[in-house]
Formats: sequence, C-alpha cells, structure tokens
Amino acid sequence: MFSRAAQGDANCQEIVEHTTDVLGKALANLAIIVNPSCMVIGGGVSKSRDQLLQPLKHAFSKYALPRVSEVCEIKLAQLGNDAGLIGAASLVKTSN
Repeated sequence: MFSRAAQGDANCQEIVEHTTDVLGKALANLAIIVNPSCMVIGGGVSKSRDQLLQPLKHAFSKYALPRVSEVCEIKLAQLGNDAGLIGAASLVKTSN
C-alpha cells in the first residue's frame, strides 16, 4: 500500500492518509489516558518509515492535548519484525 502510494496511486494515498489519521487519533486518545513519554510503532508497517511516521505524528499532534503531544515522542521500532523473536530468545536465555 505504501509503495503504491509513493508511486502516485491516488486511492492508496487516500487510504494511507485515512489510516494514519485514525491511528494518530487512537494514539492521541491513549496518550491522554496513559501519558507516556514515548510510543513505539513496530511490525511490518514500520518498514514504510517516514511515509508512515510523518503523517502519523501530524495526526497525533492534531488530536492530542498540547501538553501530551509536547512530551510524547513517536518512534519506529529499531528491530522491526524481529522484535518478537529477539524478545523470546532473550527470555529463554535469561530463564535458564
């Protein structure tokens, strides 16, 4: 979806815009309740990097209270899809 949007597909661009807006609103609502200093987005969708992150941050700022959006940083997971595997391996290693 993200690669097609980057190639100029108007329908895909609209879907990406809508999805990042809805996700930004959901994260803003969650941040208002929990007040985290950082939110990390992972999994396969994180491979889209700035194409996801920039509109997501914009939507988050649009919907969050100013005091929340000023202190809560949204980042992409550094381990991507491998985070679960690395975490499981670490758990097995430390439990022995």
